Amino acid sequence: MKKRPFVLAFLLLANTLHLIGQDRDPRKVKDKSSAAFGKKQQGVKKSQKQLLLSYEAPQSNRNQALPHQGDGIINMYAVVVGVGNYSDMPQLDYTDDDAQFFYNHLISRSGGSIPEDHIRLLINSKATRANILQALETLSSRADEDDVFIFYFSGHGDEGCFLPIDYNGFQNQIWHQEIINLLDDSPARQKVCFADACFSGAINNSQVFAAKSNTGRMPASNSFYEAFARASNGTALFMSSSPGEVSLEDRRLQHGVFTYFLMRGMAGEADENADGIVNIRELYNYVYKTVIGHTGGIQSPVLSGDFDGSLPVSMPH
Repeated sequence: MKKRPFVLAFLLLANTLHLIGQDRDPRKVKDKSSAAFGKKQQGVKKSQKQLLLSYEAPQSNRNQALPHQGDGIINMYAVVVGVGNYSDMPQLDYTDDDAQFFYNHLISRSGGSIPEDHIRLLINSKATRANILQALETLSSRADEDDVFIFYFSGHGDEGCFLPIDYNGFQNQIWHQEIINLLDDSPARQKVCFADACFSGAINNSQVFAAKSNTGRMPASNSFYEAFARASNGTALFMSSSPGEVSLEDRRLQHGVFTYFLMRGMAGEADENADGIVNIRELYNYVYKTVIGHTGGIQSPVLSGDFDGSLPVSMPH
């Protein structure tokens, strides 16, 4: 802060006259001056005149980064959940494999090479309501305005909720609205939720179908993250089935039908324009068509939310 010479001279003169003939404790003068200027100085005794001459204005915070202000670097964060070993619900066979399948994709080059401290994998006994919500809150809040946050859930679902491992038939469900609120609260620029779940009361349709609701990674290509930068802000909710439908596991595929074709689409089969990047709209078109065809129309995936169709989800090799 610049001081005008005549103002400084006037203040010094007034200060000198005020001190003449008075026996003032310089420590009191120092404390009073420090408080007035909002800057505490420890271990140095100065007169009021010296403090005035040496005063520096407090640094402005205007140029300091806010807690979640974008840093110009795109990072990815994810929580991946698979639940099958229910004690109060019919058990599911492939949800843990589905979650591991999706996790492996995210840490691979084609999925973004997400580092270990940016992703949480919760399978069966670890997939409690408390653990899931804590992981979601922790990682989604770490993201800033340049980043991407992904949530994947494979397990039983009921109307308006997902069912964690500690669901007892009455309590501990995770309501969809809780997930949506966490996504809304996240500073992340883009958020995607994949859910391979349905109503928990669905029954088996045949002996084939069942209803359900490494180190040395290659770095992701810059093209993948550049595609995120081009996409607009938003949240995409990609659900395995429409309201009132079941989501199926297929013993021949040894995966949930939705996750199986989701991963095949991300592996490159959904790349309609062959540009080397699969975006969310291409992925939906592929998954919708293949899941309906495979299940004979029993299961029809849904994509909703406020999002940019060019949002990238994979960069196949």
